[in-house]
Amino acid sequence: MSYGAKTITGAAKNFDDYVSILESQLISLGLEPKREIGTEGNYFRVKGGIGCTGRVYYKSVGNDIIVTPEVTRSTIGTILPVLLLCLLLIPGLLVWVWVSRNIRKTMAKVLNALESSISAYKAAFR
Repeated sequence: MSYGAKTITGAAKNFDDYVSILESQLISLGLEPKREIGTEGNYFRVKGGIGCTGRVYYKSVGNDIIVTPEVTRSTIGTILPVLLLCLLLIPGLLVWVWVSRNIRKTMAKVLNALESSISAYKAAFR
Protein backbone atom coordinates (compact mmCIF):
# COMPACT_ATOMS: atom_id res chain seq x y z
CA MET A 1 0.00 0.00 0.00
CA SER A 2 1.57 3.23 -1.09
CA TYR A 3 0.34 6.78 -0.80
CA GLY A 4 1.45 9.83 -2.70
CA ALA A 5 4.54 11.73 -1.77
CA LYS A 6 4.41 14.53 0.79
CA THR A 7 6.40 17.66 0.00
CA ILE A 8 7.74 19.97 2.70
CA THR A 9 8.41 23.26 0.96
CA GLY A 10 11.61 25.11 1.84
CA ALA A 11 12.82 22.49 4.31
CA ALA A 12 16.00 21.40 2.53
CA LYS A 13 18.15 23.86 4.49
CA ASN A 14 17.23 21.96 7.67
CA PHE A 15 17.21 18.49 6.10
CA ASP A 16 18.97 16.68 8.96
CA ASP A 17 16.72 18.34 11.53
CA TYR A 18 13.59 17.24 9.68
CA VAL A 19 14.87 13.66 9.33
CA SER A 20 15.57 13.50 13.08
CA ILE A 21 12.06 14.88 13.79
CA LEU A 22 10.55 12.25 11.48
CA GLU A 23 12.57 9.52 13.18
CA SER A 24 11.42 10.61 16.64
CA GLN A 25 7.79 10.66 15.48
CA LEU A 26 8.12 7.13 14.10
CA ILE A 27 9.69 5.99 17.38
CA SER A 28 6.91 7.59 19.44
CA LEU A 29 4.34 5.55 17.48
CA GLY A 30 6.22 2.31 18.15
CA LEU A 31 7.34 1.64 14.57
CA GLU A 32 11.04 1.08 15.43
CA PRO A 33 12.59 2.93 12.47
CA LYS A 34 15.98 1.85 11.17
CA ARG A 35 17.89 4.22 8.86
CA GLU A 36 19.12 2.61 5.68
CA ILE A 37 20.58 3.64 2.34
CA GLY A 38 19.76 1.53 -0.69
CA THR A 39 19.69 1.79 -4.45
CA GLU A 40 16.29 3.52 -4.13
CA GLY A 41 17.76 6.24 -1.89
CA ASN A 42 17.56 7.05 1.81
CA TYR A 43 14.75 5.49 3.80
CA PHE A 44 13.57 4.31 7.19
CA ARG A 45 12.64 0.65 7.45
CA VAL A 46 9.73 0.40 9.90
CA LYS A 47 8.24 -2.62 11.63
CA GLY A 48 4.49 -3.04 11.57
CA GLY A 49 2.58 -5.99 12.88
CA ILE A 50 3.26 -9.58 11.90
CA GLY A 51 3.26 -10.02 8.15
CA CYS A 52 3.94 -6.45 7.05
CA THR A 53 6.95 -4.27 6.48
CA GLY A 54 7.25 -0.62 5.61
CA ARG A 55 9.60 1.98 4.26
CA VAL A 56 9.54 5.74 4.45
CA TYR A 57 11.65 7.21 1.65
CA TYR A 58 13.00 10.76 2.02
CA LYS A 59 15.10 12.97 -0.22
CA SER A 60 16.00 16.59 -0.75
CA VAL A 61 15.08 18.14 -4.09
CA GLY A 62 16.00 21.78 -4.55
CA ASN A 63 14.61 23.64 -1.53
CA ASP A 64 12.07 20.94 -0.71
CA ILE A 65 12.02 17.58 1.03
CA ILE A 66 9.95 14.78 -0.47
CA VAL A 67 8.76 11.96 1.79
CA THR A 68 7.05 8.84 0.42
CA PRO A 69 5.57 6.08 2.64
CA GLU A 70 5.12 2.46 1.56
CA VAL A 71 3.74 -0.50 3.53
CA THR A 72 3.57 -3.99 1.99
CA ARG A 73 3.21 -7.65 2.91
CA SER A 74 6.42 -9.26 4.06
CA THR A 75 7.51 -12.64 2.78
CA ILE A 76 5.98 -14.43 5.77
CA GLY A 77 2.81 -12.36 5.35
CA THR A 78 2.40 -13.83 1.87
CA ILE A 79 3.67 -17.39 2.28
CA LEU A 80 1.93 -18.29 5.55
CA PRO A 81 -1.65 -17.48 4.44
CA VAL A 82 -1.13 -19.21 1.07
CA LEU A 83 0.15 -22.37 2.76
CA LEU A 84 -2.73 -22.32 5.21
CA LEU A 85 -5.20 -21.75 2.37
CA CYS A 86 -3.89 -24.88 0.66
CA LEU A 87 -4.14 -26.97 3.83
CA LEU A 88 -7.07 -25.46 5.71
CA LEU A 89 -9.35 -22.86 4.16
CA ILE A 90 -10.68 -20.97 7.19
CA PRO A 91 -7.35 -20.43 9.07
CA GLY A 92 -5.74 -19.27 5.82
CA LEU A 93 -8.48 -16.68 5.27
CA LEU A 94 -8.23 -15.53 8.88
CA VAL A 95 -4.46 -15.03 8.62
CA TRP A 96 -4.88 -13.18 5.29
CA VAL A 97 -7.43 -10.79 6.86
CA TRP A 98 -5.25 -10.36 9.96
CA VAL A 99 -2.19 -9.42 7.89
CA SER A 100 -4.29 -7.02 5.79
CA ARG A 101 -5.49 -5.34 9.00
CA ASN A 102 -1.87 -5.01 10.19
CA ILE A 103 -0.94 -3.35 6.90
CA ARG A 104 -3.77 -0.81 7.20
CA LYS A 105 -2.90 -0.04 10.84
CA THR A 106 0.79 0.39 10.04
CA MET A 107 0.05 2.73 7.11
CA ALA A 108 -2.23 4.80 9.34
CA LYS A 109 0.58 5.11 11.91
CA VAL A 110 3.11 6.08 9.23
CA LEU A 111 0.80 8.74 7.78
CA ASN A 112 0.15 10.06 11.29
CA ALA A 113 3.92 10.27 11.88
CA LEU A 114 4.39 12.17 8.59
CA GLU A 115 1.70 14.71 9.42
CA SER A 116 2.95 15.25 12.96
CA SER A 117 6.57 15.57 11.79
CA ILE A 118 5.55 18.22 9.26
CA SER A 119 3.67 20.10 11.99
CA ALA A 120 6.60 19.82 14.41
CA TYR A 121 9.02 21.03 11.72
CA LYS A 122 6.86 24.03 10.88
CA ALA A 123 6.50 24.90 14.56
CA ALA A 124 10.27 24.73 15.11
CA PHE A 125 11.58 26.40 11.97
CA ARG A 126 8.94 28.81 10.69
